[in-house]
Amino acid sequence: MIDQHYFALLKILLLVLAMHFCVIVNGQIITDRPNQTESSSTIPQGAFQIESGIQIAYAEQFLAPDSRQLLLPSNLFRIGMSERVELRLLNSLEINKSNDFKTEGLSDLQLGTKIQLLKNEQTNTEIAFLTHILIPIGSSSTTADEIGTLSKFSFGHVLSNKLSLGYNVGYSRVASVNDLNYSISLNYSLNSRVAFFIEPYGGYNDLNDWYQNWDAGFTCLLNDTLQLDFAYGTSFMERSSFMTVGLSWMLLKEQ
Repeated sequence: MIDQHYFALLKILLLVLAMHFCVIVNGQIITDRPNQTESSSTIPQGAFQIESGIQIAYAEQFLAPDSRQLLLPSNLFRIGMSERVELRLLNSLEINKSNDFKTEGLSDLQLGTKIQLLKNEQTNTEIAFLTHILIPIGSSSTTADEIGTLSKFSFGHVLSNKLSLGYNVGYSRVASVNDLNYSISLNYSLNSRVAFFIEPYGGYNDLNDWYQNWDAGFTCLLNDTLQLDFAYGTSFMERSSFMTVGLSWMLLKEQ
């Protein structure tokens, strides 16, 4: 049984684990996790990248049972099809609990692509377009039971040797809910291997329900192909929070 105290203990353990590994390294790579802002970069042609993480989330709801969610794990698979196009596949194992009601199973499959539309080295600006189709083949207790879409534009700017800014604007339709969303991530590189970020994000559900959140975290390179990440986030508008820790691994095509 996952109660609030157990949830708090899991958050502490994930943070200690991430900090333990991060103190023995000092580096950074580009991935699409752990923040909400998708990067404006694609992976190299011929490369294969796995971005995997564990996430725990908790929400207190007015006039409704508190809810908890555990993703064990969430996996994003990325394949570099060309210099500016990648293929993407996303899936996770979900465990959801609300009081004594519990559901678990595989999530619906997200299949999509990222296309880099602009890479201007003179202005240090990148623009990319991402789109995913949600295919309702998940477990009976976790599927949306209908095809969904998730699309966004991603912008990236290098501000200095230490600072960069990324932001997304997007639209999704999942389980008959229309969502206009945004995210803004300010990133600070401590050195060539460690980077921190802080990020507000939110959106507008069905043109009548605003939600506003924020998160912060870090990434650090364990070696040339492995990156560790950690993030914690909460809501400006309700008592909810999440924490995630993950690893990303890239395989490059031999020349």
